[in-house]
Amino acid sequence: LIKDPNDSKIYDYYNKIDKKLSPIYKLIIEKKIENVRLAKLRDVLLPKLMSGEIDVENIPVSAIIPKE
Repeated sequence: LIKDPNDSKIYDYYNKIDKKLSPIYKLIIEKKIENVRLAKLRDVLLPKLMSGEIDVENIPVSAIIPKE
């Protein structure tokens, strides 16, 4: 039951805001999850690279650095 006609306007306004902001919030959450995953990967790989356990000497730089 809407008693005040302005209530429906406010509801519509919040719905419009939600439609615009929801994809942005979703992207932020996805990027935060990706950052955590990449940090874990870094924490595993970096010590192995530094110790020489993983050898990258024969990997061409072009295979590592993407072309722009």
